[in-house]
Amino acid sequence: MHDSQAVEDIVDKSDNILYADSAYKSEEIEAYLKENTIQSKIIKRKYRNKPLEQSDHKSNYKHSKTRVRVEHIFGTLTSQMHNALHLKAIGLERINSLVGLMNLTYNLVRYEQLVRLHKVKVL
Repeated sequence: MHDSQAVEDIVDKSDNILYADSAYKSEEIEAYLKENTIQSKIIKRKYRNKPLEQSDHKSNYKHSKTRVRVEHIFGTLTSQMHNALHLKAIGLERINSLVGLMNLTYNLVRYEQLVRLHKVKVL
């Protein structure tokens, strides 16, 4: 099942905003978000022979700035960390430990990258 088909299970009712790609754009999802007072920041899709309006293009650009930070994390875990999202362990404690170590590893790699690119001063 695709995430967009289980949006009620994914989105917490305490969330204020949902950032998502165009796969989540549907009348049902928009109605669910409105009913639960969740602001929709879902990317608008262009269709053949129907380009996006300038305002939609600008809002997509703004929403993408937030989404891209999350997408990069999953991309790194999949490509550079050899598909680290597919964990194989028995027991919830082991899985939680592996997720913690995976997050620590990602954060260390990201910190090194920021230091190397001079975006952060070394402590």
